[in-house]
Amino acid sequence: MKQIASGLRHMEIEFDFILSSPLVRARQTAEILAKSYGMRDRLVLTPALQPEAPTSQIINEINEKYSQYKNVVLVGHQPT
Repeated sequence: MKQIASGLRHMEIEFDFILSSPLVRARQTAEILAKSYGMRDRLVLTPALQPEAPTSQIINEINEKYSQYKNVVLVGHQPT
């Protein structure tokens, strides 16, 4: 993930914040990305990205809380 984050920065891929599942591996992946971008304060853990959560849950959360942002990274353990 460190190499991927470095590649994203090299390609000048920008985003406003990171939403991540609170599950350990997803959270760790999101933390690596956040650290690489200096965005630890813009990493939000959400149960809406847990494997058992319906897709509509994360869509609704983004629409209700984060619709003002243009680019959002989603990190899930088993994303659908």
